Amino acid sequence: KTEAKVFDDIFAAVMEIEKFQKYPELAAKLAELMPMHSDDVRAVAASRRITIENDEIEAVIDIVRQHIGVE
Repeated sequence: KTEAKVFDDIFAAVMEIEKFQKYPELAAKLAELMPMHSDDVRAVAASRRITIENDEIEAVIDIVRQHIGVE
């Protein structure tokens, strides 16, 4: 279970990525799932038929790692 503060922080950071600004529900799902692998990020984006670039995927993974303390 994601702690509320961690969820809020990840959600806010993911919402700063331009691709997700139109899709807050996807940003919320990513914050909930805290994906550590690119395939997991792609699966969330694919649920809305959104094409996501590798740099955007890496940005999401970096955000998650920063917020859960994985280097």
